[in-house]
Amino acid sequence: MRNALYAIGAPVEALGIFAIATPDFVPGLTRFSEWLSPRLRRVENRLRRLIGMKARAHVVSASGIASVAMVGAASAFVSIAPDATLEEKVEFLLRRNAEGQSALNSLSERFQAIEREAPQRLDELRDELKQHVRVQIDEAEASFRVARVLGTIAVAIGLTLATIANFLPQ
Repeated sequence: MRNALYAIGAPVEALGIFAIATPDFVPGLTRFSEWLSPRLRRVENRLRRLIGMKARAHVVSASGIASVAMVGAASAFVSIAPDATLEEKVEFLLRRNAEGQSALNSLSERFQAIEREAPQRLDELRDELKQHVRVQIDEAEASFRVARVLGTIAVAIGLTLATIANFLPQ
């Protein structure tokens, strides 16, 4: 009996250690864990109902995102008539100079606004990226949780069998 407990306990313990460590090293285990999770949830819900507890609910949600962007540009070349008087040409040049100054001031204001907003936007993007990475890590850990819990149970069973075998007479 003692040898049988050792023979069963050691492989179960090794299997448990393998299940605990493998999610980090074997990418295919993610799919297996995702496949196994709903089946174990069914078993868990049956056991919960047998002992009079409420079954756990599994909520799935979906959402959609749509985006449309339109970008366009136009340019024009403005000139004065060749037969215009000297006063008309001077007025045209002064008006074009004022328009150029206005456009330059507008560009300067836009550039200053970008300089003011860039550090703030960079901080927002950094926070969004940190949040995204945190969510991805949490999802990965959740998908591995089933395999790790089963591995822990297998290690406990293997250790228990080996411990019981130690207390049995030869």
